[in-house]
Amino acid sequence: MEFQLQRQLGYASGNFGKSLMWTSLDYLQLFYLTEVAGIPVGWAGAIILLSLLWDGAINPFIGYWIDRRASAGLDYRPFLRWAPVASGIGFVALFWLPSEQAATNAAYLLVAMLGFRTAYALLDVPHNALLAHMPVTSAMRMRLAGMRFFFSSLGGLIVATLVAPQFVKTDPASVGGSLLMMAAIAAVLLCLTIWLSLGPSRLAMAERGLGHEAINPAKFLKAILRNKTAVLYLALAAIFAATTPLFAKILPYLLQYVRREPDLLPILLASLTIGQLIAMPIWTCLLVRVKSLAIGLITLVGLASTFVLTFWLKQSPLAIIVLATWLLGFFLGGAIQIIWGLAGDVADRIAEEARIRVDGGLLAFLTLVQKAAIGLGAVVAGFALEASSFKTGAMQGLPALRIIEVLSLFVPAGGAIAAAILFWRLSRALNQK
Repeated sequence: MEFQLQRQLGYASGNFGKSLMWTSLDYLQLFYLTEVAGIPVGWAGAIILLSLLWDGAINPFIGYWIDRRASAGLDYRPFLRWAPVASGIGFVALFWLPSEQAATNAAYLLVAMLGFRTAYALLDVPHNALLAHMPVTSAMRMRLAGMRFFFSSLGGLIVATLVAPQFVKTDPASVGGSLLMMAAIAAVLLCLTIWLSLGPSRLAMAERGLGHEAINPAKFLKAILRNKTAVLYLALAAIFAATTPLFAKILPYLLQYVRREPDLLPILLASLTIGQLIAMPIWTCLLVRVKSLAIGLITLVGLASTFVLTFWLKQSPLAIIVLATWLLGFFLGGAIQIIWGLAGDVADRIAEEARIRVDGGLLAFLTLVQKAAIGLGAVVAGFALEASSFKTGAMQGLPALRIIEVLSLFVPAGGAIAAAILFWRLSRALNQK
């Protein structure tokens, strides 16, 4: 398939609109639930976990649905037309609070989150599946993964510079009004950027030769869950997702209660995101010249080392802290690019062994394990904070301060090392003939 630059950009730009939503939730959701909605931290962690478990649970069904449609000669475009609209409406609903009562807000936000996650999954799975479904080389997939991540980082930069500053305000009403307006803008941008994927979706489906791959539920599940390479890939994604996002989730607490400079939040999130933006072209160029195994190990080990370094620098001058978070973003960007870039190679290996293509299914299970792992990380973090006698808005004791440091830095460092080991094993499995 001739995959011209404008088509590559059209497909990858969808990650910009998605990023405005997922980065807002990834960076700030726990803090929003506790500090703005007034929900106890244990409840907040449970809301995040339940919504992500629901999201993950429905993803395999959506993956099977789109793979079954593809085997019948139908493409992904209906999902890419209408699901962004529903997702945008659901995202706006998350930032409208019905009450000043914590219990009421908790119940409402749980229902609203489940609705949003359902709509978002209906666009996320088909859009992600296109990365594996496009019949391009492994190098092109790495490039597409990098371009996707570049647009994701642009969205993250907007969240860091425009959304995160709202969280240093002390007036919850002011925060809520600002976030509603920003959510509406994000909803419009999501629709516009996802709709740019309609053309690449049609071309990818046409080139794959629809209607030649009979799929049933048993074949679908067996092709993925009994494939050694797929299982390693999903385990790698789960470990990475359960640990590394904790840095951004706990960073507001680290700044407010350990460093006592909450105003630094937008600066450090912007630094983290700029590091990710710069990472994409650099790691993409290196991947042309160096094997992906070496690059993957460098990014993951470098990420773990920088988390540990940041612990020792946490009370250093601002310029040094900014540099450390930039370095975190740089290694994080490379690691995410590598992990997503391997999706197509894993899908090809499944097709070789199972004789059917389950691109939507693989990416659906990838999303399932990632979101379940993110949710598990959030709920563990919430209950760990609660067990340490953490009290929102109060002076924290030494146990709470220590658990904040462990959750934000040492747990992500350990996760990156574990991910490096799994990545090494996955690379060996993919290279076996």
